[in-house]
Amino acid sequence: MKKALLIIDPQKCFFKDWHKNVVEGINNIQKEYDLVAVSQYINYKESPFIKKLNWRDCMENSEEAEFAIEVKKNAFIFKKTTYTSCTEDFENWVKENEVEHIDVCGISSDACVLATAFSLFDKNYSFSILDQLCAASKEKYHEMGIDIIRRNIDKK
Repeated sequence: MKKALLIIDPQKCFFKDWHKNVVEGINNIQKEYDLVAVSQYINYKESPFIKKLNWRDCMENSEEAEFAIEVKKNAFIFKKTTYTSCTEDFENWVKENEVEHIDVCGISSDACVLATAFSLFDKNYSFSILDQLCAASKEKYHEMGIDIIRRNIDKK
């Protein structure tokens, strides 16, 4: 089975000091995959994050939008402006590389990881959430996000 690793938004604006174990884990696990994709959230002036939430972090070309992990040399890096990482670019990459299963990790368990999990489910992809390599701004949010995923779509 051809597997890929999807790392969701491993950027400085999302990872905090207490996420060091997740950063290290993601850096290490990439070595186990031939295929690695990394999403990079980019905020923009007219985004709903600014208009509705007044959240202005992670603007393009800002230091906080840079990666907090060491991205594997041959990784497929794609930008996104939404919660989900299941974008057209990502789906094309999956198809071109004949990926049969996607392991998912990254941040934030209660937002982008959750949205991506629902998108992957809705599009009938085979995937697993590597919950030990996911994080959120608070531990309780991480646990809530993972619980919602398990309850609805990942019956382990």
